[in-house]
Amino acid sequence: MVNVDASTIESIAGLDNVTVAKWHPRQGGKFLFGTTKGTLKLYNVEKKIIEMEYISLSVGVVDLYWNPGEDVFLALFQDGRLRLYG
Repeated sequence: MVNVDASTIESIAGLDNVTVAKWHPRQGGKFLFGTTKGTLKLYNVEKKIIEMEYISLSVGVVDLYWNPGEDVFLALFQDGRLRLYG
């Protein structure tokens, strides 16, 4: 797995505060993170690009759950909603 420091994550997130970040379960060079504004981004560390971005709800992301066998994940938001992405 690749090491990524907090300042790198903050620069990728822009003005949004990162609330949670999780490594992809099968592709170690990618991580998903959620922000206080409800934005979700999948970042490729090796290529230094955002591969996917969802601007979801206006409430913050509390937690993320990867499905270990697929490229799908659940996002839990502050208002208690769960959303499936993939």
